[in-house]
Amino acid sequence: MSELTLFSVGYLIRKLREINPAINRAHSKPFPKEEARPANCAGIFDWLSRYHFRKEFVRVNDDGSVRGGLSQLAASIIDFPFVRSIAADTYSILGGCCYDPISLFLLDLFRYLDRIHKVKDFCRILRDPERGKNYRRLAGLGEDSIPCEATFSNFHARLGECRYQQIFHTLVSLVEQLGLVTFDILATDGTLFPSAARYHGCCCFRDSCASIAVGNIAQKVHDRVLYRIEDPARIVPGRESRVTTDCPNPHFPEDIKRPHCKPGSTGAGVLASMGARELGSEGPGTVH
Repeated sequence: MSELTLFSVGYLIRKLREINPAINRAHSKPFPKEEARPANCAGIFDWLSRYHFRKEFVRVNDDGSVRGGLSQLAASIIDFPFVRSIAADTYSILGGCCYDPISLFLLDLFRYLDRIHKVKDFCRILRDPERGKNYRRLAGLGEDSIPCEATFSNFHARLGECRYQQIFHTLVSLVEQLGLVTFDILATDGTLFPSAARYHGCCCFRDSCASIAVGNIAQKVHDRVLYRIEDPARIVPGRESRVTTDCPNPHFPEDIKRPHCKPGSTGAGVLASMGARELGSEGPGTVH
């Protein structure tokens, strides 16, 4: 059994002290927009938000859950500047103000981790002074620069599927380095003998069972029809009347109970029609 300490929060934090800087060094493309404009434009900022990594103490509740949820855990132990580097070539030094791409990505990630399905509902939470306070703080948002649904739509279109995949592959690489996933292929076969589902779990199924001769099938159908029409209450609309017989395979092991084969089934309407003919002019014993 693997050491459970490998999955403790303390162990993850210690490992990430090495992994976070290495990943961000591998993604060092500069972001084209300066956070603030030149000195002659003092007080004017090109960024509507600014992400800063916060090394916060992670509190684990008695039931094993993290106080603040998975969004708090992710933002407290993972440093995300690589997102800004991956998104850099979709922005220009020209144009108006923009949100820090890390802020918008983190908000998307928080919405997924906390299982808030609709962007509209999440934006409503972001605008709430109390419910959205922690989300805004972790993503680097101010109360006067909260994104709307259109902001997220534009961000998704700007990054596109390719860059989103690149960001998620980076996160998967991080998780792999933590040892939480190994990508080893595990294969489990639940059956230790040849079987076929259509034979209802018969563990003695063989190739010869693909075609089994069942004798006296016409007589069995005839008897089933007579049994049903003796009492009309036995004919239930929508329910099939099945003809069964023990498996006739001559090579079936003697120490195992033979399963029931179902060579055919008949609907209520067919039973009624056959019963009418059975009691009609053709006389008893004739089955079509």
